[in-house]
Amino acid sequence: MFTSRGTAVPLFGLFNNFQAWKLHTPMDYFFFFLTIAIGVAVFYGVTQILKKYRTPKHAVQRVTNKLKKLGGNDAAIYIGKRIRCGSESVPSELVALTADRIYLVHTFHYGTKAYGGVNQREWVMESGTHQVKELTPLPALKEQRSMLQKLFTREKLGNVPIELLLVFSDTYGRTRFQLEGVTNALDIRDMNSWWKKRPPKFAGKLDFAKTKQVLDRSLA
Repeated sequence: MFTSRGTAVPLFGLFNNFQAWKLHTPMDYFFFFLTIAIGVAVFYGVTQILKKYRTPKHAVQRVTNKLKKLGGNDAAIYIGKRIRCGSESVPSELVALTADRIYLVHTFHYGTKAYGGVNQREWVMESGTHQVKELTPLPALKEQRSMLQKLFTREKLGNVPIELLLVFSDTYGRTRFQLEGVTNALDIRDMNSWWKKRPPKFAGKLDFAKTKQVLDRSLA
């Protein structure tokens, strides 16, 4: 609370029924510009925090944290590892082993709008008037899946369920995407509901302990 001309005024209520010609005294102008300065400072501070965490590294960490929380004890996450099978290997961004399947994940740290499709080589991420182009992540994810399938066959693990997942994680807001033919993309803010709606079609088909042992060796 601040007092102006003998009246108690809440700081953020200074603009209630505001009329410029009612600013008569130096104190009136002081509180008016003080409120504006505070608003600008708060806005600047929030945008700086959002900008600081708007990076690929932080996007991966946000998605990792979410998957760990959703998967609970039956979750093992591997970040930035190479998937090795014999003398062959491919890079991966995020591999998530859950109770009944494996997710190969690609994250997007930038863009409140995204455009692309299964047959488009480049995808476009937009934020305001700025655009960033990125090669479609689908071929790399499919290559990772093929390498894991080869690894599991070699280890006699059978048909381990593997799914591809694209997660948008822009700190500036929810991503609206138009990705023609893509059915495995979502915003990080929708992961809770996505997890609950997943069909339990793979329940009991995965030996979690043995699969984790194989991944621990391959992705070391």
